[in-house]
Amino acid sequence: MAVVDGPGGQGGPDALAVVNIGDSRVYRLDAGGLVRVSDDHSLVADLVRAGELTPDEAAVHPQRNILTRALGIEADPTIDSWELLPALGDRFLLCSDGLFNELDDVRISELLGDGPAHEVAGRLVAEAVVEGGHDNVTALVVEVVDGPEVPPSGRPAIPAARPERITGPVLSRPKGDDPRATLRATIGSVAAVVIATILVLSLFAGQGWFIGDDDGDVAVFRGRPSGILWFDPTFVEGGDLRMSRLDDSTRAAVLETIPVGNLKEARRLIEGFRSHLSDPILSNPDLSNVNTGDQ
Repeated sequence: MAVVDGPGGQGGPDALAVVNIGDSRVYRLDAGGLVRVSDDHSLVADLVRAGELTPDEAAVHPQRNILTRALGIEADPTIDSWELLPALGDRFLLCSDGLFNELDDVRISELLGDGPAHEVAGRLVAEAVVEGGHDNVTALVVEVVDGPEVPPSGRPAIPAARPERITGPVLSRPKGDDPRATLRATIGSVAAVVIATILVLSLFAGQGWFIGDDDGDVAVFRGRPSGILWFDPTFVEGGDLRMSRLDDSTRAAVLETIPVGNLKEARRLIEGFRSHLSDPILSNPDLSNVNTGDQ
């Protein structure tokens, strides 16, 4: 989120530029109440927008943490962006899913509008932790207030009340004076690289859809068929069509896994499989092993 020139250009009212990707959210609280500004880029959010899940079902869905868009996976990801014209007194909340998974919109609205803005973020985080704290909770509150104009240089139009005082020739200090600081910096850099690598791998491993075999059932999975390191593909749905009922060519294709673009495409293909079923009742003389629930 950043302040930019509004539709009238310089001299007109400022606008807020917002960009978003992933499942963190931007909320706006104004005189009309709380409004969610951003759209979640997740599996369940896509299903809700497609009318295949209700918001209540999405809130408890086992795959609700699967992202459909995120930084670090594609070279040129699609990022939502837009501009807003704020009004004096508006408050904006930027938060992670660890907050809105624990607090509903009613409670977020109550807390966001109660008290000084610089205290609200802390109370939102604290209450989300008390309510469960099942994920990292991050919150940033921005309030639209009157203030001095900021020139194009980005520096305040008035000087800081308490300028920082430099008390020593820091730039002339040799780098090797404090080996402990160097060691801490090195460890911190390595840890940051490791964490970033794990995060990128986990996001990459969660991309993609495919149809495959789940212990004898045709099933839909999210992720990479062979997995990546310790990140295995995630089961999404299945269990109502046995592999044994497929014709030979379809069964072989499913065993090799069939990549698809999304859940809707997977369901369409599986529905097509049903028109080429090899009826186990005709090919298997042992009727006691037939699962009549597959008919």
